[in-house]
Amino acid sequence: MNSKTRTIDELMGYEPQMTDEDIRKLYKEITEEFAAKPYDEVIDHCRDITKKYFSCFPLLYQIALLFVRYSQTDSIIEEAKELVIRVKEQSDDVSLKQVALNLEAACELILGNPSRVIDLLQDGKKYMTSPSSNEILLSEAYKVIGKTKEAKSKLQGTIFNNLFGLINIMPSYLSICADDINCFEEIYNRMFELIETFKIKESMPFATLPFYEVAAQGYLLNKNLDKCLDMLEAYTDIVTNNSFSQEIDSFFGDILPEKMADRPLDEQSEKQYIIDAVVANPAYSDLTGNKRFIDISKRLKNIC
Repeated sequence: MNSKTRTIDELMGYEPQMTDEDIRKLYKEITEEFAAKPYDEVIDHCRDITKKYFSCFPLLYQIALLFVRYSQTDSIIEEAKELVIRVKEQSDDVSLKQVALNLEAACELILGNPSRVIDLLQDGKKYMTSPSSNEILLSEAYKVIGKTKEAKSKLQGTIFNNLFGLINIMPSYLSICADDINCFEEIYNRMFELIETFKIKESMPFATLPFYEVAAQGYLLNKNLDKCLDMLEAYTDIVTNNSFSQEIDSFFGDILPEKMADRPLDEQSEKQYIIDAVVANPAYSDLTGNKRFIDISKRLKNIC
């Protein structure tokens, strides 16, 4: 484009921006236009908007979404892809870069370029992209090119990682709700069902220990000694029965073994930490004379 065809705004370096509220209103208006006006007329309207607001990256992303949503030809998908590439490369907003990359990958998948999707998302870490959404797109791309095992592996890994994240969060939530026994037991029951359903004690044995230890303290706080000791016995069973090893559940059979690693890097210090979390924990000082607690302590000490 030469200087004669540039607008005054471009020559002056002025880059109009829209507020988030205005973008939402415009998005709604354009969706209504697609329902009421000729398709090409609405597409041309969108093109005019992108020319005027060429550096309003949140708006460009929304227009790209509209192009994908209402596309009738591959050429419109290509236009959407060009818009999100501009957003990805020029925006300073990391989260916007993230969704732009994902939409670019979606466009490539629609255009029949699964290998390009894989290349994009494997290189997507520099944009801090969402792991779950990336893995879904990668899986679809691998499926299209006939690599079923790789497609399964991507989704299994995502399920596994999300399970691991949930297991890490739940002890904190359980602890916060210890003052409400009904809520506490609801959380415990749901988590217990999750652990059993996905065989988490086999696949991620050590990840479950904080859950049982926090559950024990919660029941102790609510003066339910038997349930407290049940939790500590479950904790001890996990430690003594798995021999600091793991079994890969067949549900996750396509994940690479190294991605399932749950073995402590320093086994001896990890064992001592696990013992002290119960035996040396002042929360259980009133249980030192209890026979079941004595047996639990002996079993834990024996792992060293």
